[in-house]
Amino acid sequence: MWDMNADTTAMPVLDRFKGNDALVRLSEKLMEWDEAPVTDDEIAVALGPGMVDAFRYTQHKLVGRVRKVTGEPSLCHSADVAIRAAALGYGTSVIKACLLHDVAEDTSSTFAQLPGALAEISERFSPELAADVTLLTNRYQLLFQSASAKVSSSIAPSQRGLDAFRAALDVVRYESDPALVTDYERVFEGVGHFLEGAVDLSDAVETCRRDRKYTFGKFLEYRLYDLYVADIVRDAVDRVQSTGGQVPVPLVVKSVDIIDNVRTSEVSNRSNLDKLVRKAETIIDTVQAGFIEAVPQELAIVSTVSALHRIVQIRLVDQIKLRRRAVADNFSETRFASLVRFLVAEGNRLAAQYEIPRNRTEVTESLENEVRRINQSTPEP
Repeated sequence: MWDMNADTTAMPVLDRFKGNDALVRLSEKLMEWDEAPVTDDEIAVALGPGMVDAFRYTQHKLVGRVRKVTGEPSLCHSADVAIRAAALGYGTSVIKACLLHDVAEDTSSTFAQLPGALAEISERFSPELAADVTLLTNRYQLLFQSASAKVSSSIAPSQRGLDAFRAALDVVRYESDPALVTDYERVFEGVGHFLEGAVDLSDAVETCRRDRKYTFGKFLEYRLYDLYVADIVRDAVDRVQSTGGQVPVPLVVKSVDIIDNVRTSEVSNRSNLDKLVRKAETIIDTVQAGFIEAVPQELAIVSTVSALHRIVQIRLVDQIKLRRRAVADNFSETRFASLVRFLVAEGNRLAAQYEIPRNRTEVTESLENEVRRINQSTPEP
């Protein structure tokens, strides 16, 4: 258990990137984009010669966009996910999907624009890559946002509010191209069933009360994350069982993606930290129940999902530990004391829930080496 008054300065830092020199240089230069543009040669040396086109395509599509927390170009996140995947020995299918995983979602301001963004990826690269990016795109969120735009942002968490969002979804369906509705029928049905189901309105009321920027629409939007992750896990089970253990690209990308999202999360904002922890938990728990416990153990191992899943668990708790240390060492005597208590409670809860070992650094390094070994011995199809 963590002690509120413990000296945390000697605690080891787990998340130190240990990729090869080319990967480290590429990661560093991305943070100095304006002063030190990345060359094609640097991309090719770090990620592979076949990655230059995917990198430049992502750069072009995400130009001008920045990450909310770090202020860095959005490209930095996409590239860093690819860099981490490359450091773990994953092949071109995974690395390309890492680079492009946010492109369709970030460049589609409405749900109706999504098919066009994905069709462009299919034509530019391949239908297989477009299919992977489709799963990595939160279609449920985009569809709900289209419906939410038709509902007042001030609507209170209530059954009346739920009914308003459900009616707005019907309007979006009516206004949409019939072909779009047919292609995304599963998404329309998923959002509809969610809005008709048992939404915890007391939780919504408390969440919106605690954070004045948190609307009922945002509360519902974040809860739809479960459907999105479930699709990725379901696809992983199908791929692994049908291929005898082939790496399930979307699930691997999403796992590495959440590691980078946790690593770059805001230190001092409880609301944002809480949302990110819930997302990470959703991924961890859905993978555990829907994949680890659903496929034969040998397939979970050879697909790299088993080791990667454990890595995500440990890194989540470690990052909470690091944020607790940063806040406690510098701000614990001020208004941030309640944040320290929150981080202590969350860290203790998750450490117990996921049985995080004391020698987590050594365990994680061993798991990462296991992923590399599997990737080296299993050629990409």
